[in-house]
Amino acid sequence: MALLAPEIRMLRDPDLADETEQWFRDEVLHRLSRMLTPLGIDVLRLVREIELQPDLSEEYWDRAWANESRPYIAVFPHTTRDAVEKARRLIQDEILSEEGFVGPSRGRRRRDALESEEVARLRSQHSEAEVAEILGWPLTADEYGNPRRSPRVRRYAADAKKAPLPDQNFAE
Repeated sequence: MALLAPEIRMLRDPDLADETEQWFRDEVLHRLSRMLTPLGIDVLRLVREIELQPDLSEEYWDRAWANESRPYIAVFPHTTRDAVEKARRLIQDEILSEEGFVGPSRGRRRRDALESEEVARLRSQHSEAEVAEILGWPLTADEYGNPRRSPRVRRYAADAKKAPLPDQNFAE
């Protein structure tokens, strides 16, 4: 199913971002040291003293550990849909299931909560047949023989009502 509003985040390469930040901090310290060493001030010794202060070290590690790793799929112009789907399944089935978020898929694919929410949102704005058409899902005939019903839309929308996603505000 293609979601109309998938959650897509644009992230810089984390390794390159870390390297750039480290280069900048090192360069600032190097230039500061060049300016203050002639005055008899050992900048690197002062930095080491500050880094070893327990309150600063504790705050650093609290912040570092609070920023837990999350899986992201890197997509480039040459990345295929199949590769993205395989990566998504790997994340869902093996990585997140170890952390207790979802179970591994066995046999028939379970309906995804985010997909169910999206179908329910669409259903609140469109008819059942329109939602099925938007998503490219087949329709079944109603009692008059007109293709207007979609059991799949009904199941997804019902799942969203049973177990709605928690409200989450990711913008901080």
